[in-house]
Amino acid sequence: MQRSFFLALKYGSQAMSTTSNDKNSARGSIVVTGSMAGVSGAVSDISYLAGMIKSASVQLSASNIRVNAISPGFVRTSIAATSGSTVSGNAFDEKLTKDMAENVFESIMGNGGVETYYHDRIPEPVEIANLGVFLASDLAASVNAQNIVADSGKTAAAFGESIIQPIKPMKPLI
Repeated sequence: MQRSFFLALKYGSQAMSTTSNDKNSARGSIVVTGSMAGVSGAVSDISYLAGMIKSASVQLSASNIRVNAISPGFVRTSIAATSGSTVSGNAFDEKLTKDMAENVFESIMGNGGVETYYHDRIPEPVEIANLGVFLASDLAASVNAQNIVADSGKTAAAFGESIIQPIKPMKPLI
């Protein structure tokens, strides 16, 4: 993921910094996609995206270029649906149809899983796309160097806990 982000920065910022008769000043917005895994932390996961966004935004601010990221959580896509087929070992046995993908998705995410304890909904891809459109637009002119987590509140809970069971209230500390 870091390589694609680096290349987007390198070539995107070059294009946005170039001026012409049609474009009299340098400006632009770079929006990259990360993952909620990059903000929740785990032993085997190291994410540099947040630091890269901040560094790039500082370096490119003189060129009037904003840099932001979207870190989605679980999103209702075929990637999430096919992960269940891979786990059960039949991912390569037959062509995945839309109905099969929905069935796998619901069995993993809906039955006591994410959808049950995840604010009773899983975002659609268009919701993440709309956030990207907003961040790239002039409506977000003051948003810079931010990693927007779009996970329906998942990272507000302990990682993994809200996927498999309801969150148990903590005992008072005193």
